[in-house]
Amino acid sequence: MMRSLWNKYRLDGLEEDIREHIERETEENIERGMTPDEARHAALRKFGNVARVQEDTRAVWTVVWLEQLMQDVRYGARMLRGNPGFAAVVIATLALGIGMNTAVFSVVNAVMFQPLPYPDAGRLIWLGDYSTYDRRDYFVPRTDYLAWKSQSRSFESMAAYGNQDLAFVSGGEASQERIASVTGDFWAITGAQPAVGRIFRPQEPNRMVLSGALFERRFRGDPNAIGKTVTLNGYPHAITGGLPKTFRFALPQQFTKGDETRNIDAYISIPDALMALSWSTKAVVWYAAEDQFGPAPWAVHVVARLRPGAPLERARAEIQTLYDRLAREKPGYMRDNTLLHFSRFVGPVAQSGVNRPIEGTPS
Repeated sequence: MMRSLWNKYRLDGLEEDIREHIERETEENIERGMTPDEARHAALRKFGNVARVQEDTRAVWTVVWLEQLMQDVRYGARMLRGNPGFAAVVIATLALGIGMNTAVFSVVNAVMFQPLPYPDAGRLIWLGDYSTYDRRDYFVPRTDYLAWKSQSRSFESMAAYGNQDLAFVSGGEASQERIASVTGDFWAITGAQPAVGRIFRPQEPNRMVLSGALFERRFRGDPNAIGKTVTLNGYPHAITGGLPKTFRFALPQQFTKGDETRNIDAYISIPDALMALSWSTKAVVWYAAEDQFGPAPWAVHVVARLRPGAPLERARAEIQTLYDRLAREKPGYMRDNTLLHFSRFVGPVAQSGVNRPIEGTPS
């Protein structure tokens, strides 16, 4: 490997070496009394055809490099044949390393390099809290989301969402599925259209849309599944539709290490009216009865679409103004934020902490 790098370095520096040689010869000719032009021409004549010298030198170095490479390959093959156990370990290690690198690249490519597969993706903005103390992204309180949505003027649509792995029961069969709870604008932001059935309306509670994969896996793509009621952690939800298999959830989500590539299996409705209820209310939608957080996620992720022509800086100023006002109106609101050194993040979704586990923050 080092030999290969060294040969590449030599080939790259060949042209520079030739130029320096001709310049030195030219300077010596000038010292002998020649004019600069005569000295240059004499140096070139003495050196010969520059292009031919470069070609011949590269050819020699390349042949030598190939010979050395083949020697290394033959030596490595002899070592592996002479020690099969060691060979197996080497091959397994290489395979594992290649597989891990491929998996990591797939994740990074999907969430950082590939554009979001949603309409007007360039106007999609992530709104959240980032802790400079522990370098993590955090959920934001649902009260923030409701204030931002009702009072900001820079966004044409805004959605809150969260995800959790829940017990999905249908026809006596139970499985653990990744469920996203979403508010109404989620469908406008993602542009999702059902392959069968319909998308639930913004203010419909206890409704569910299945991913294409879950619809096929649990119901074999049977359209008669539309209208059926399933339970999530014991609470009923009626299926209104199924998404095409091509639809991909590409927004930042909560995950545990090792399952970053897992897609959302189903989407359930969280009307804004329920988001506004007191957290102590026990009209639980999808949390278990003993869950203290009540009818809807206390903290959420927020994504919005800027109005056409609305500058990002104005949106940032709006959100900061609303945040400061909420901090004054809600005693203790800044307690944990101060400890964690929160800063507001209002920027393109691609710049959010999509590759970091996202944590919740208490009130």
